[in-house]
Amino acid sequence: MQNPPLRTRRTVGTAIAIASTSSLLLSGCEAPLNLEAVRQVSEQSSKRTDFYQAMARNQEAIVVSGNDGVLLTSSDNGTTWKRQALKSNASFLALDVCPDNTFIALTFNNQIWHGNAQATHWTPHALPSQEQMMTAACAPDGSWWAAGSFTTIQHSSD
Repeated sequence: MQNPPLRTRRTVGTAIAIASTSSLLLSGCEAPLNLEAVRQVSEQSSKRTDFYQAMARNQEAIVVSGNDGVLLTSSDNGTTWKRQALKSNASFLALDVCPDNTFIALTFNNQIWHGNAQATHWTPHALPSQEQMMTAACAPDGSWWAAGSFTTIQHSSD
């Protein structure tokens, strides 16, 4: 077996030396990962990806409903806001205050969420319809109403 020409041996050797040196240089130049800015943004009540659909207020709280099961609440007239992520990925479509100062909120997956007067505790209630509900309201007598596609109107007094 013959040895490769001297020129080929130098080219291969040079390529190996360059590759080894490059990997050493690249691994030594990485800056430490600083996630402080990410942490600060994640602690904010409102995110740049939020989309707000409705707002309601009673004597104790202001509620803003958004996408992905997110509600913003303020108990100090809008000076500060608290972010609540409910156990739903559905977007909120409508929000209203009932005569007893509780809240109702309709989500895109046909659930009405009932919140206490401080807007701190929310309970979901499924609507008995395949039709897409688009709005909800609380009547003066405290009954809940929802309306949606194909002229569907639903109501509950209990």
